[in-house]
Amino acid sequence: MVRAFSTLVALAMVVLGSCSEEHACTDIGCSDQASFTLRPAGSLWDDGAYTLELTFDGTRYSCAFAVPDALPSTGSWQPVDCTPALQVYLTPEVDCEEHKDGDTVSQVCTPIPDQYYLQGSIQGTPATLELTLERDTSALLHETRTLTYQTTQPNGPECGPTCSQASTEFTLP
Repeated sequence: MVRAFSTLVALAMVVLGSCSEEHACTDIGCSDQASFTLRPAGSLWDDGAYTLELTFDGTRYSCAFAVPDALPSTGSWQPVDCTPALQVYLTPEVDCEEHKDGDTVSQVCTPIPDQYYLQGSIQGTPATLELTLERDTSALLHETRTLTYQTTQPNGPECGPTCSQASTEFTLP
């Protein structure tokens, strides 16, 4: 009887021990955010003075840049001046090639000369984004979007953190 009880206790410990085995989580972080991309036709900006107005849930941001003066050097990002401060960049378009060698995969990306897009983001989870773009005081684009969020867990479904992220893209006609 004692032997049967000992065997039962040992078996329970093995079963419970395997259930409590911890899942290893990585430490990749994330944050709630909304992001946007704005591309001109053909990724080429016409020369002129641009004003970008962004409104996230009633909070307005005003950004300004001039082409060609504000265009970054090939391969780099150029921050755009926004008031109040907001993360907006003129970003180079790139052409990427994937190389495979056995089990190894690598990617090489080369900037495309004179081709850029605007990329920006804001922390939090605003419901709407209103975007207006003017060049030399002439309206080029005015759109309002309802933002749709996706839940992300960069460390896997059993690990934190959990973040909500939305992304939308605009294209100039």
